[in-house]
Amino acid sequence: GATSEIAALMTFILGSMIALGYLHLALTGTVIILLLLSFKLRFQKFIGKVQDQDIFAIIQFVIITVIILPLLPNETMGPFDIINPQEIWFFVILIAGINFTGYVLMRIFGGRKGILFTAIAGGLFSSTAVALSFSQQSKENSTYARSYAAGIIFSSSIMFARILVLTYLINPNLIEMFSTPFLLILAAGLIAGFYLNSHQVKKPKKFEISYENPLNLVSALKFGVIYVLILFLINIAQEYFGNQGVYAASFLSGLADVDPLTISMAKLSGKTVSEQLAVIAIIIAAMSNTMVKYGFTLFLVHKKLKKNTTFGFGSVFLTALICILWQIYA
Repeated sequence: GATSEIAALMTFILGSMIALGYLHLALTGTVIILLLLSFKLRFQKFIGKVQDQDIFAIIQFVIITVIILPLLPNETMGPFDIINPQEIWFFVILIAGINFTGYVLMRIFGGRKGILFTAIAGGLFSSTAVALSFSQQSKENSTYARSYAAGIIFSSSIMFARILVLTYLINPNLIEMFSTPFLLILAAGLIAGFYLNSHQVKKPKKFEISYENPLNLVSALKFGVIYVLILFLINIAQEYFGNQGVYAASFLSGLADVDPLTISMAKLSGKTVSEQLAVIAIIIAAMSNTMVKYGFTLFLVHKKLKKNTTFGFGSVFLTALICILWQIYA
């Protein structure tokens, strides 16, 4: 390869930058190059795992993003004056980027790094995929029931951290009210997951998760359509049914995907909905989505896993209920 030649060329460029007085920029570049060189073997292994459809999906998404995003109108339109095409596509890119981060981590490391890392990486792009995969695997090997249960709880808990990050990126003003209940729910899930994992005497050496590249046009368009529909649903529900209508809409939305609802409520908070309503609605959607994963563990798993996941999800549900009551009556 040309690694050595390129590194030598970059060394000359960095030296020239220092001579010209760009010391901090040169130091930053040096650190980045050293990191890239240090991970050279891992990058080579990762490239070996990349499939043609992965490359096509990435190129397709980048091209569509670069071409479409600047051309979309940056103004609100439609009923309730809530549709902003450029803003919607930006949210699509944001979610795809987060999903792709987890996807790359899983492709590089697979499930060799243990239950915690596997669950965290899997939870970044799809905690539902983790729950479904681990549930099915538990039927094939019930010896590791506690580890699979811990993985499902870990991954489902990471979803709450993901929601926190999304909320902060979209509406930083909401994070002060938002952070306490979600950190409590996150802590409850992680503690339950650590407890289950620590009581697994024999642990599997590798965890497998069924996944597909999240950077594809179909997934992007699907998210955009769901997001717009939820925006309409939330506004219609509030106008005709008040807060109770928003809660019901949040529950139904969470059954499919929690990200569009999270973005919608964070965007509308302080405008058409109150901060308190936004926090409660997002918690309801998150718990609705968690119920779907719990359903997998009830109907698709070995009986040993049911007891363990009931303990873990029970801790999460109880903490979430306390947080909702706290938000309502505080």
